[in-house]
Amino acid sequence: MNNDNRLKSRYGVILDPEVGRDWSIDSAMLASVGVKNVKVPLMSEMPSEADAQVLFDAFIEQQSERRMLITGTIVNPRITEFDDAAGATPSLLDWLSKPTPKWQPIVADWVTKYQSQVQDWQVGRDARQEIVADTRLEKVLTDLRSEMAKLTTSPTLVAPWSTRLELGPQGLPADIISLAVPATIPPSEIPAQLDEPLQKPGHHRVWAVLEFFPQQTHKRLPHLADFAKRLIFASQSSADKIFVRQPWRSRPAAGGPITEASELLPVFRTIVSLLDGTRYIGTLAMGSDITCHAFDRSGETVLAIWNDHAPLEGRSHKLHLAGANKVADVWGVVRALDETDSLAALTLSPLPVFVFSAETWLVSFRRGLRFDPPLLPSESVSHEQRLLIENPRKEPISGSIKLKAPAGWRIRPTEFTFAAQPGETVSQMVRIQSAPRAPAGQHQIETSVTIDAAHLYQFDTQLPLKLDLADMDVWVDVILEGDTVILQHGITNRSDSEVTFRSFADAPGRKRRHLNIIGLQPNQTVVKSHRFDNAAQLSGEVIRIGLRQVNGPRAHNLMVTIP
Repeated sequence: MNNDNRLKSRYGVILDPEVGRDWSIDSAMLASVGVKNVKVPLMSEMPSEADAQVLFDAFIEQQSERRMLITGTIVNPRITEFDDAAGATPSLLDWLSKPTPKWQPIVADWVTKYQSQVQDWQVGRDARQEIVADTRLEKVLTDLRSEMAKLTTSPTLVAPWSTRLELGPQGLPADIISLAVPATIPPSEIPAQLDEPLQKPGHHRVWAVLEFFPQQTHKRLPHLADFAKRLIFASQSSADKIFVRQPWRSRPAAGGPITEASELLPVFRTIVSLLDGTRYIGTLAMGSDITCHAFDRSGETVLAIWNDHAPLEGRSHKLHLAGANKVADVWGVVRALDETDSLAALTLSPLPVFVFSAETWLVSFRRGLRFDPPLLPSESVSHEQRLLIENPRKEPISGSIKLKAPAGWRIRPTEFTFAAQPGETVSQMVRIQSAPRAPAGQHQIETSVTIDAAHLYQFDTQLPLKLDLADMDVWVDVILEGDTVILQHGITNRSDSEVTFRSFADAPGRKRRHLNIIGLQPNQTVVKSHRFDNAAQLSGEVIRIGLRQVNGPRAHNLMVTIP
C-alpha cells in the first residue's frame, strides 16, 4: 500500500440509493466538501424518467474528470421477474445467489460500462445486517470475482462488515473490508476497532464507515462534538479511507427535489480540509483536563484540541502551541492566535478546535521528553528516574530544563542543561521522592524548557509520572450497609517474595482504623474491611486508605469519596 496516496485522498462520502435524486446537486455538494472518495449506488433500474440514466452517467463522468476515486456499490435489485410468488423482491444476496445467468448480464453491463471510471466494486450497502450476517456472502464474493475477472483485469472487491461481528481466521474473499463502526462505540476506542482486523492473517486493507447518533437524540453542540471526535480518532487508525454518509438530503418539492445540508456538513468539510494529507504523530501533554492530538503535514502540525471538563461556552487556557499561529473552530472559522511570552490564549470546550502551522519537530521534541519508565515506586525513599530528551531535528540542539516538584515532593536536580546531536537521545538521571500522603495514580511534573536551535524556544509542559506499587494490585470497594460504611481494602502480591503490610483508613473526625496483613505470599490475595458507623456523617467526605510495609519502604495511598 502506498501511504502517500492513501493520505492524499482519505476521506469520502457514501451516497444513498435515493430514487429521483438530482445528480447535479450531488456533484456540487461533493465538490463543496472537498473529499476525493465517493461510494455511488449501482441499481439495476433507474427511475422511470427517460433521462435519469443519462444524468447518472454524466455524474459518473464528471466525478472521474475531477479525479474522484469512485466505488460502485451494488444495491438491492428492482427486477420484477425475480419476485417470488407473493410478489416480494429478493434481497441482494438472494439475487446474487441465483444461477449465474440470472444476474451476470446486469453485472457485466455495469463493469463494461464503468470500468474506466469505477476503481472498486462493493457488494451491498454498508452496515446492513442482512448482508454481513448472511453466511452466503463468502460464496457470493467468490462467484462475483470470478465473473468480473472475465470482464476486467484484477477487479477490486469491497465487502461490508461491522465491528459488531468477528471476522473468521481467513477473513473474506475480498480485497478491502469496509468496516462499519457503530455510534455506540466511544470515539477513543475507534482506532483499536479499525486496526484489529489488520492484526489477523489473511486480512487486507480496511476502510472505516463511521455511524453517528441521530441529532434529535443529542443536544446540538454535544452532537457536533461527538461527530468531530469520531473523525479525529478514526484519522489516527490505519484505515485506508474514512467514509461518512452524505451530510445532506433531498426531499421532493413541486419544482423538483430540494437538497438540504445538515449541520454536520461544515464540520466534515473543516476536518477534511485540515487533516486530509496528514500523518498522525500522537498525543501532546497539555494538562490533565486537555486532550490534544497531533497530525503532521510536511513539517507543519495540526493540533486537534478540546477540554471535556470545560463548560460548553469554553474555558480560557494559556498554552504553548509549538509555534502555531492560527486556530479554526469546527465550522472552519479561522482566527489568529494571541501570543504572549510564548503562550497562546485559547478557549477550549468539549467541542474540538484545530490549531495549525505548529512546528512538527517541536511537537516531536515535546512528545519525546519523558520519564523512562514513567512509573515511580510508591515508597518512603527516593528513586532515580531517567529523563529522556530526544532531538528530532537535523541540526544539533542544546538547552536547559527546570523541574518543579509537586507540593511535598523532592526532586534533585531541579535544573540542568543538555545537548543532543541530530537524531540523538540523551538522558538525565533525576532523584525523586513522593510526598508521604501522595495518592497512587498519575501525577504531573511541571517542566520548563529552553531550547537553543534555529532561534530560542521557551515553553512549559507537564511530564506524567505514575505513582504505584509495581508488583502489587491494590483496590478499595465502598459498601453501605444501613448506617455503616464498609471499606474493603484488597491487595494481591505479584512479587516473588512474602510481604507484610499494615492497612489503615483515615476518616475526618474519626479514629484511624488499623488492620494487619501478615505474611502475604506470592500470588495471594487478601481483603481487609474497615467499618465506620454513622455513615450519613461521612457522606461526601474523602477517606484515605493506605498501606505501609512492615520493616520496608513500600507505601500506598488511595483517596475514596463516600457517597
